[in-house]
Amino acid sequence: MILEAARELEINLVESFMIGDRWSDVEAGQRAGCKEIFFIDYGYNEKIPKGKFTVVKSLKECADKVFGSCQLN
Repeated sequence: MILEAARELEINLVESFMIGDRWSDVEAGQRAGCKEIFFIDYGYNEKIPKGKFTVVKSLKECADKVFGSCQLN
């Protein structure tokens, strides 16, 4: 679904962030080639995928990290 949406909406996944609360979201973002993947851990009992991702405590913390990394002119 991510790849289909990216094609239809002309989204550059290499420059996109994935935010999810399930480990399957992390894996989907990794497979799609997203720039960075954030995971909000609500304690679901699921297999943790390998690969790079950042664990955050909330959507606000994630937004602070994303917008804090943006270069504004």
